[in-house]
Amino acid sequence: MASGRETRPKDEIPLDQVGHLCGALAASIVCIGLLYGRESGKDDLTCVDELCYELHRRFKERLGEKECEHLFPKWKSVSPTNNCEYVYQKASELAAELILEAPHIVPECRKLF
Repeated sequence: MASGRETRPKDEIPLDQVGHLCGALAASIVCIGLLYGRESGKDDLTCVDELCYELHRRFKERLGEKECEHLFPKWKSVSPTNNCEYVYQKASELAAELILEAPHIVPECRKLF
């Protein structure tokens, strides 16, 4: 929405209110921001905005939740150390996919590699 590409009225946009955002998702957002975020206050937000929106969508699609309190009980047993290792692995994979696909997903994203 911040990029201005969204043309639907705000009440028709499927936004989720997130309580305690998963740290793996937050770290992935930071990585995208570091690579594609603004360098000055006048830079266009389209790339990073759209990538982060897509990251949220894919994260919830693959892991079912975005909040820590719901993710931890659901996925801790998948990890051999009974922690959030699996969630962090999946989040980092999603972030890497988006970073590599960015110019194909959002034309405003510059090629990094």
